[in-house]
Amino acid sequence: MKTVKRWKQFEYTKDPDAMVAQVLGAPYREYRACWEKAANCELVQDYPIHLDFELSAACNLQCPQCILQVDPGELEPSNPYHPDNRGKRIDFAKYKEIIDDGIRRGLRSVTFGVNNESLLIPDIARYVAYARSAGVLDVILITNGTLLTGKLSAELIAAGLTKLYFSIDAATESTYRIVRKGGDLQRVVSNIRSLLAMKRKLKSMLPVTRVSFVKSKINERELDEFVRSWKDKVDFVSIQAYINPAQGYPSRDAQQEMFYIESKDLKNPGPCPQPYQRLTIYHDGTVHPCCHWYGATLIVGNIFLESVYDIWNSMRMREIRRSVNSNDNKTPRECRICREAVFGERYAR
Repeated sequence: MKTVKRWKQFEYTKDPDAMVAQVLGAPYREYRACWEKAANCELVQDYPIHLDFELSAACNLQCPQCILQVDPGELEPSNPYHPDNRGKRIDFAKYKEIIDDGIRRGLRSVTFGVNNESLLIPDIARYVAYARSAGVLDVILITNGTLLTGKLSAELIAAGLTKLYFSIDAATESTYRIVRKGGDLQRVVSNIRSLLAMKRKLKSMLPVTRVSFVKSKINERELDEFVRSWKDKVDFVSIQAYINPAQGYPSRDAQQEMFYIESKDLKNPGPCPQPYQRLTIYHDGTVHPCCHWYGATLIVGNIFLESVYDIWNSMRMREIRRSVNSNDNKTPRECRICREAVFGERYAR
């Protein structure tokens, strides 16, 4: 199978999927083969391979480069982060209903964490354990790491979490205070080290651990130090290019001035595979065809009104798959905004 060359956002020091496959074997490798076919826009299952869950809109930090910090007055009423929508959440009963239906239809993986902090969900390990016990092969959790405790680490390992991703973006406390406003870098480092020690004690390869660094004007001088400090501790290090979350909003220029640096990794636009692979479910129940913040206003359904299966197979999703890579006048506005932010293509709001 030929892999289509796509734009590069992540750089890995190890292959996390090869590591998980050592534990979970052939079913996991089969799932990743389906993922690659969908990534090449060659496969559309009857049900998404992957679901992203944002169980609530809560976060304990105020990172200035996050969509949660866009002025609420700039947001459309339909945006999940508009003040009228922020207080909603997905409870365990609705989540369980989606997982049960998904497993019957071909769901293989889930992620907790879109633009929120999933460790604010008191029983998050229960959500992880249910997915794994139901048959979800890949269960991923994205966190800033500030709320991770020894007890919670043990619960997540026991629950069968396959991947645990830490968003850090700094090597020094002074820079961390800017990019992760409200956080404590030393506390995060200590929390991660405790988790790794627990994995060694339990002789558990899972969850595979990642630390990530979104390279920007604020922190670029610390990239080498960041990699050196983590590469021999966690399973892999991810380096990502900064993409402006405020693209298409009035505050875009201020964000751009503060963070943007040109990245050679974002110069090769290729087909967008997301509507072939996944759906993203926001805290207010709205469903979106990608996991990027530009998709927050591209609503294709709502889990409280219809099933994920019906949304995935709707005419709306079929049209998005047809138009997302065609660059015609039916390409969704949000997709064109994304192309502008990522590749510099012109778009007039």
